[in-house]
Amino acid sequence: MGTADAMIAAATADLGYQEGAGNDSKHGAWYGLNHNPWCDMAVSYWADRSGNAEAVGRFAYCPDHVEFFRDRGQWVDADSAARRGDVVFYDWDEDGVADHVGLVVEDSAPGHRLTTVEGNTSPGDGGSQSNGDGCYRRSRPRGSVLGFGRPPYGSSSTSAARAADGYPGQLIRNGSTGGPVVTVQQALIHHGYGELLEPWGADGDFGDATEQGVCSFQEDRSIEVDGVVGPVTWGHLMA
Repeated sequence: MGTADAMIAAATADLGYQEGAGNDSKHGAWYGLNHNPWCDMAVSYWADRSGNAEAVGRFAYCPDHVEFFRDRGQWVDADSAARRGDVVFYDWDEDGVADHVGLVVEDSAPGHRLTTVEGNTSPGDGGSQSNGDGCYRRSRPRGSVLGFGRPPYGSSSTSAARAADGYPGQLIRNGSTGGPVVTVQQALIHHGYGELLEPWGADGDFGDATEQGVCSFQEDRSIEVDGVVGPVTWGHLMA
């Protein structure tokens, strides 16, 4: 089951990511609209990676994403308390149209600043807030908030529902170590991918061999092949 924590884990895994020239981003490439402003494509990407695609939606244009939540009765006005996992929309010029979007990572009472993770923004108040160079944690005042989309976390697809079972709450990828990696490696061996991990086996070190095993597993299960174990891949591995 996709959760707010899984969504936040996918977003925070991108902290510090920076685009290439001309809005070249992995989020835009994934969406199919590379070299365009990618703040909402980043939110959609995190939703996909965390098993929350159905709950959050897939959008590149913020006003369309606002209507998605409004049409489903999942829109919360700007003066309401924010929850972890809310999708926050900003209206910089106060014309009633969303200009930018991010993900709330801490609860915030009305009047309090919002702590968010946002893509395609700048690390501080200097530079473009809607078309910056990367993915950053931000603390913003409420004044420019248009409102919040509140995804129904936990009501996604069956495969996403399976993914929450024992999922450690963070993406597991090349360079990860420890118990969750051992669990992934043991699952790969169980599903018949053990020879790809030889001679190391389930050693708790996610290197190139484990990444190859994950990619092969994802391809065989018709999951997006990226070599990263998020909630969806985890769910299939543990099935």
